[in-house]
Amino acid sequence: MTFLQEMEQNADEIRRLLGVPTAGEVALQFTAMSVSLARELVSLTQSIALSLTPVGAIIAWHKNAATNFPPLPANWLECNGQTVNDPTSPFHGLTLSDLNTTNLFLRGAPASGGAGGSTSHNHGYNATTDVTAGADTSVVHPSSTTTTENHLPPYFEVVWVIRIK
Repeated sequence: MTFLQEMEQNADEIRRLLGVPTAGEVALQFTAMSVSLARELVSLTQSIALSLTPVGAIIAWHKNAATNFPPLPANWLECNGQTVNDPTSPFHGLTLSDLNTTNLFLRGAPASGGAGGSTSHNHGYNATTDVTAGADTSVVHPSSTTTTENHLPPYFEVVWVIRIK
């Protein structure tokens, strides 16, 4: 065996004694660091996105968009009339508005919580007509009410959610 072959054979033992990692160990450490950094990046991105959305913000959520869709994060709740049970939330103990089953449109206003409108409406009319036939004049008072119709514009359904903390 040549001196070079003997050195190569003892290289791993020398690295171990000197505390120098092998190429495989370096690769494993790099992979572990990459996974750790990727997790930190995801966490940081989520934190930034969350900090840009104020507590109390109501947004449309495309729930069930796909079979593997992630669940709603813990600091969000569906606006389904439930009472918030989270002592770390300023909404703790409050009942959320039910925006998902009441078929309400959201409308801007100076303050939140007001509601209005109607699910249907009618139109009525009342008129007076003078009818003259020869020397006779009659006054006719017709009146009526139109039927109720559905006047919803085309729509796409979403689930409204609110940030509670």
